[in-house]
Amino acid sequence: MKRRVFEVNIQRIDNESAIGIIEWGETNEQLFIASLYYDKKLSRSEAFDAWNIAIINELEAGEYTLIRTNDISTRSRRRLKYPRNLMKFVAKGHLMPAKTLAFDALIRKTNIKERF
Repeated sequence: MKRRVFEVNIQRIDNESAIGIIEWGETNEQLFIASLYYDKKLSRSEAFDAWNIAIINELEAGEYTLIRTNDISTRSRRRLKYPRNLMKFVAKGHLMPAKTLAFDALIRKTNIKERF
C-alpha cells in the first residue's frame, strides 16, 4: 500500500467557505493543489466531508493518506467514515501553503485543481 501525504486548511468568512489542499511528495515537492470555494458557510461536518471526498477522488486502489489539518473534526467520530484517510490535527501555523490556497479561493470565488 502506498501512503500519500496531504495538508488541508479550512477558512470561513461570513457566508463563504474555502478549502486549501496540498499533496506533498517524498522530497517536500508539491504534487497536487486544490483551492476550493463554497458560496455558503459550511458546517464542520460539511467541510470535513468536502475535503475528505476531494482527497479520496485523487487516490488509486490500494493507496491511503496521512492528512495534516486544522479541522478539529478529525478528533470526532466523523473520521471513521474515511478509513483510508489517517488524520492528524496540527496548529494552523504549520499549514501556511494550504491556508494561502484557501484564502485565494475566497478572493477568486472559483475552484482550482492542479496536478504537477
